[in-house]
Amino acid sequence: MYTMTNQQRAALRKAVGAADPTAKNVSQWVNAELIARAQALGLDIPAIISAVQHAAAQAFALAQETNDMTDDSEPETETVVEAQAIAQGEPTMSPEALAERAAINQAWDDMSPKAFRAMLDDLIVRAHKPAEIRTVTETVIEYQSAPAGSVAPVIARQAKRTGTITLGKLFALPASHKLSPVTTDLWSGGMNVPDVAHDHVWPEDIDAFASASLVRNRPSYFVGPKGVGKTTTIEQIAARTGRPFVVISCSEETELPALCGTLVPHNGSVTFKFGALTAAMQMHGAIVLIDEGDTLRQGVAVGLNGILENRAYTVPETGERIVCAPGVILIMAGNTNGRGDVSGRYGGTQEQNSALMSRFRAIVAVSYLRPAAEIKLLIGRTSCPPALAKLLVGAANVTREAVSGGTLSDGMSFRALEAWAGLLVDGIEPETAARCALLNGASVEEREVLLQILMTHAGEGLVREALGATPVGRGAADFNNV
Repeated sequence: MYTMTNQQRAALRKAVGAADPTAKNVSQWVNAELIARAQALGLDIPAIISAVQHAAAQAFALAQETNDMTDDSEPETETVVEAQAIAQGEPTMSPEALAERAAINQAWDDMSPKAFRAMLDDLIVRAHKPAEIRTVTETVIEYQSAPAGSVAPVIARQAKRTGTITLGKLFALPASHKLSPVTTDLWSGGMNVPDVAHDHVWPEDIDAFASASLVRNRPSYFVGPKGVGKTTTIEQIAARTGRPFVVISCSEETELPALCGTLVPHNGSVTFKFGALTAAMQMHGAIVLIDEGDTLRQGVAVGLNGILENRAYTVPETGERIVCAPGVILIMAGNTNGRGDVSGRYGGTQEQNSALMSRFRAIVAVSYLRPAAEIKLLIGRTSCPPALAKLLVGAANVTREAVSGGTLSDGMSFRALEAWAGLLVDGIEPETAARCALLNGASVEEREVLLQILMTHAGEGLVREALGATPVGRGAADFNNV
């Protein structure tokens, strides 16, 4: 995976657009998609990146020379300042920073260089003046409510332990299972507790999660294709134990301060502002899901090691420790197992550091339901006829097999199945139902493959027959207008 500055990424996008004029929305492509297309077009990616770096270095050298400018010299251009940032590996300026820089450039135009440098000296002195660090608590930050003047999360209503339930009853484990008589806490009174879905089907490895996270209080990792029920499974664990449920969605753009927190100005001093993860850690009994964790950049993900291992985060600037509230369970989920995506199906996923993955005491694989269980669940959720459920599940499994064969990037999820069946049960025409539930959301390249599967395995005649209506035809002829 290539690491690129914004300018290098822009140059690569421009090269891809020039090589493939038919490419659309190139500016919106993520790194993985951009690099894959560039490689497919035979572009020399290292050469393009190096060219931008070389140009930036030259501009930086020019910028260095301008430090000796006389009173009559021209000020640095916007391009040179940007090049300095590229050459030094600095991030692109925010809109606020760009506005401030523009104001300083205007000041240059309005006064002599000597006066301008004096103003810069004053700015530098003030910028490097030691900040007054005011800690939120003396030793351990473990909030139930925010102290006056702090930037701590406000937990209006904390959950409390109210009893226990056996793991055998919670997860329908066989009586012979060693974990069946072991108990775990039940909670009540907290916020963000999801509703119970009594028809949820647990994945086969749910007992490994129970051992790692409910018995030993260690983090677990859930892995599986999109739409198989990873988030739903974790949500239902929270629902059936009365725990608050917090989902923290990640991407390749997520930064560590957004998760763990940072120091911010506050009433003339500096105080610590909680991040999404450290704030969620303050909710008693909460299940905290770091979703799409495999999209985090390695440098960000490794910053979570201390939290996953020690259930605490140390504020670097102050040494304060933010510890997990009682009963908190930490879980990460992703489409890959942290070893990267070689299939190209999940753009934006990263290969994660083995030190991070070793923190998870159980890696639970969540896959598609077995046909019988999926048919039963589909009937229960949509009230569709058993014959229709069997027909649709059969077509869905063909799409999943097509993923293994490389003709589709994703198999039909249960959510898509439920949407398809629901439309049909509500009287939507089979052609319209297939188009709105499945085909319209597929890529142009894969729509034809999906259409062929539907025509063969769930044509309009077959669907009408399964619904109990008079069949009007079978196969490809039923989808002429799709």
